[in-house]
Amino acid sequence: MHLTEQESGTLELVAGDRVGLVDLEGATVGFATCFDVYFPELFAAMLHHGVDIVLSPSYQRSEIAERLRYMSQTRAVDCDAWFLRSSYSVGDPDRAGRSLIVAPDHRRYRTGSQVRQTPLTRAA
Repeated sequence: MHLTEQESGTLELVAGDRVGLVDLEGATVGFATCFDVYFPELFAAMLHHGVDIVLSPSYQRSEIAERLRYMSQTRAVDCDAWFLRSSYSVGDPDRAGRSLIVAPDHRRYRTGSQVRQTPLTRAA
C-alpha cells in the first residue's frame, strides 16, 4: 500500500494491488508494513480473506506511542485476528517504538522493548 522512498528506491519494493497472505502451518498470515495501519480498508480485506495473524513491522519515528497502541488494537478488532507489531525502541518512551502483541478482542497480550534482535537479509 504505502512505500517509503527507502523501500521503493534502495530496496526496490513495489506496491501491490492485493492483500499479501501466506499459509503458515494452517494459520492464514497477513502483512501490514509501517504506515499501512492508517488504511482500514486493508484490514477489512484481510477479514474477508479469513486472516488469523497480522505481522506488522514498523519504523514509525515520530508518532505518539499511545496512538500506535490504539491503532494496533483497532486493527486487531477490524480483522478479528492477532496483531503482532514489531518496531525499534530508542530514546523517548512516549514516541514511536511500541512492539506489541494484541489479541483479536483488542487486549494487549504482550508489550516489550526488545524480545529478540534479528538481522534482516534479502532472500535469494
